[in-house]
Amino acid sequence: MVDLALLQSLSYVAAAIGVCVAAFNYISMIRNTEKISRRDMVFQRLNVNMYQHYKILYDVLNIRDWNTIEEFRSKYSLTANPEAFSKIVYVINHYNCLGILLRDGIVDADEVFQLNPPNAAHAIYTMYEPWIVTQRMSLDGKPTYPDNYKGFEYLYHEIVKRYPGMVPLREWGTRSDDFRVKWGRTWDEFFKGNPQLLENPLPRVKEV
Repeated sequence: MVDLALLQSLSYVAAAIGVCVAAFNYISMIRNTEKISRRDMVFQRLNVNMYQHYKILYDVLNIRDWNTIEEFRSKYSLTANPEAFSKIVYVINHYNCLGILLRDGIVDADEVFQLNPPNAAHAIYTMYEPWIVTQRMSLDGKPTYPDNYKGFEYLYHEIVKRYPGMVPLREWGTRSDDFRVKWGRTWDEFFKGNPQLLENPLPRVKEV
């Protein structure tokens, strides 16, 4: 015969396991709800759908007339050019916030890069990395604030892993309006050979 004490013990264990599973599911649900709420709140505040956001971003992308950190400070520091400096810090901190959300698992990488073109973030980081590094140091060169903009650094490395063909901002040029002149192909011919670039590929190009 089965020992009644053993059956009773097993029922206690099963009940305890059930309670643990229910508690785990409840905690997971609470955490997921908090993550979603935090994500939504942050995305609402990132202004990715506002004209002013993109105006500032493109203004910063066009600030390329400096080569050393000393030259940057003489032209675009807080004291030399407070308007330009505030735009630069705004854009860098925008990507820093995205990097923190991505690193902490609050948002998905696909979600981030569909809302924020990765080539722009890559360009900004490669251009302003010298300044970013100085923000982690005191005036005498000691690493006093090592965590400054680590979110942006994380975002940059994720971009490099996912999109290895990115080029630094200093290498950006003005593309020719005549696609055939630069690549020897029309747009249709180009996308025909690269259908992964379009969600709905163009119809087959008529052969000439």
